[in-house]
Amino acid sequence: MSKIDPEELGRTLTSLLRMHPDAGGLRLEKGRWAGLDSSAAAIAQSLGKTVEVTDILALVNGKGSRFLELDAARSRVRTKQRKKRKAAGVRVPELLFHGTTVQQMKKVRDKGMLVRRQGRPVFFSASESQAWLVAHRLKGEPAVLYVEAQRASRDGVVFRKGRNSLFLAEQIPQRHLLNLHDGFAEQHSAGGVLLRNVVGVNEVALVACRRGRRVCWEIAKGKLEMGETPQQAAIRETQEEMGFEADLEIVGDLGFVQYAFNVPNLGPRLKTLFVYVMKSKTDVTEFEPQLSEGIEEVRWFPVKQAVKLVPHRSLRPIFVRLSEQYA
Repeated sequence: MSKIDPEELGRTLTSLLRMHPDAGGLRLEKGRWAGLDSSAAAIAQSLGKTVEVTDILALVNGKGSRFLELDAARSRVRTKQRKKRKAAGVRVPELLFHGTTVQQMKKVRDKGMLVRRQGRPVFFSASESQAWLVAHRLKGEPAVLYVEAQRASRDGVVFRKGRNSLFLAEQIPQRHLLNLHDGFAEQHSAGGVLLRNVVGVNEVALVACRRGRRVCWEIAKGKLEMGETPQQAAIRETQEEMGFEADLEIVGDLGFVQYAFNVPNLGPRLKTLFVYVMKSKTDVTEFEPQLSEGIEEVRWFPVKQAVKLVPHRSLRPIFVRLSEQYA
């Protein structure tokens, strides 16, 4: 047998360790380590050339250090272990929507989990309307599952970003599927941002609401009454909660947001909140806030300051639009 050169030694040893660990009597120990003696014997048998332990030591101490390593006692060798990357998740909206059918929803309830089917991950949309479009293309009675995505993500569910603004996941436990909970209901509300201009600066009126021990700044809002449109409800709630009688006109539409909350002893709710910008036909300087609703104060703020004061994450998209249009 003839001596082996370092290049050939490195290629052969790496191949044996990674793909053919049983060749020539080579046996891998825990951690994929192989003894130097058995490694030299396996290489020699594979190539028909003389291989010594010192050849392997020289290789690992030289060019082989890029892909091979020795243990602390310098008696075993292995390929360098790649660090496992933690499954990368993405930031998701508070809610995601999954287009499905009533029949499939029953199966999800029976399993206690929404899981991938036929080797494909579960797809979700940030748009409820898009999820309904998907549901109507399926065989069966169309339906949409409401997913508390941020809460699921905090509990360990890994979401990935897909094409066309979709999100993907392997499975979602039933506890994060809002409309599979007993007592689930939807709620539609509307609110108003009262706007005025003072010496060229746009200001909005916010209400200070007591929530337990905290007082935080919010917008006036409330549930739609029977037969009301969102615009009518927004005007009524703004007048009632802030406490004034001046006529209002809607001058802007800030869209809507959706978020989940729980009603003690009743169950989860999915709230859809429509928000409008409105102006008073006369200057409003005095307010009598609705104390029975926990509203302690009404105050005017420049739009740029108001955007920073409202703490609720669910209202953030509304105030981003407000800032873009009126700051």
